[in-house]
Amino acid sequence: MSFKRKIIIALGVAVGLLLFATYGMPPILRAVAEKKLTEALGRKVTIGAVAFNPFLIEFTVNGFDVAEPDGSGSFVSFERLRANLQLSSVCRRAPVLSELTLDRPRVHIVRTAASAYNFSDLLKKKEEKPQEPKAEESPARFFVGNLRVTDGAVEFDNRPAGKK
Repeated sequence: MSFKRKIIIALGVAVGLLLFATYGMPPILRAVAEKKLTEALGRKVTIGAVAFNPFLIEFTVNGFDVAEPDGSGSFVSFERLRANLQLSSVCRRAPVLSELTLDRPRVHIVRTAASAYNFSDLLKKKEEKPQEPKAEESPARFFVGNLRVTDGAVEFDNRPAGKK
């Protein structure tokens, strides 16, 4: 096999991997994330779209929504989450984000009784799982250079008191 042919094959593989990372991987990530989060939370989780730009090393998640326990509305949602990773993540062996942007996050908290909320089912699930004793671990290493949250809202509905 000639050197020129090896270069053409290597370039073809590189282009194929870039195309898969850009167009093939995001729908797979979206489907797997929706399924795993729905199972873990016991609530319907929907993700509008996932995108990856391999040239900028940028992940974007659009239209994220976690439903209320009865499925009647949205408990937690955001319009867009964008994470710009840095190549220095490889050298540092830890995620290094130059920017993390969260657009239009919404949280809807409902107090249904004296000490019951619309997220109480999530806390019960965490309590039900037995905690395994862990060996001494160092804290997770990561760096976020710029964190931006735009146009967020928290709505608190105190139903026993009749106030929003």
